[in-house]
Amino acid sequence: MTRPAAGSAESCRVCKGIGWVYRDDASNETERCPACGEARQQQYLDRICGLVGAMRDWTFANSRPANAMQVAPWKHMAELAANPAWCVTLCGRPGIGKTRLLACLVNAGRQNRWTSVYATMSEILEHLRRAYRPESEIGYDDLWERLVDARILAIDECDRWNPTPWAQEKFYDLVDARYRAGADHCTAFATNKAVEDLPGYLASRLQDKRCRVFDFGEYAVDLRRI
Repeated sequence: MTRPAAGSAESCRVCKGIGWVYRDDASNETERCPACGEARQQQYLDRICGLVGAMRDWTFANSRPANAMQVAPWKHMAELAANPAWCVTLCGRPGIGKTRLLACLVNAGRQNRWTSVYATMSEILEHLRRAYRPESEIGYDDLWERLVDARILAIDECDRWNPTPWAQEKFYDLVDARYRAGADHCTAFATNKAVEDLPGYLASRLQDKRCRVFDFGEYAVDLRRI
């Protein structure tokens, strides 16, 4: 099979922009295009990650813990980017680096070719509501599948959302689905509350012995003031 010089996925001369080609055997099966497949995958990961602006540039290499209390969670999160599994929760008041650490995790996951998504809990619920609308670019089932199946899902501000019955049901369903897939899927939470102050069904799962909870400390420095 002739492989042209790498270019945009849309102008690929091998797959004609489809993204898939037939294997060079008698199986009649398809495989990702060898010329543009990797570029397409990276474009897809970039499009769905949920990170905006400078957040896309935050990495474990150009960021560092604010103090000694944060060394352990940073090390653990870096390990999760390579081997996604179970849940990790970052607790502490606003401005102490929780969101940056979540972004580092998602960016590292994308670099490792994992499907990695960041969103606040209120954003997730709003996206799900909009997905019901006929004019929505992505259907509800497709969006739900993306959230459930992402190898890494980072949920920020998991304590800041309007707990209507519908929202509570969707939140519980998402947490439960992610928890059941925890053997090879990582869900990272950030909250301004202590885990014990979160809803019981969530707190119980986050404190599973296979999960980790890190308290950034009452006296952690507010990085926005530095």
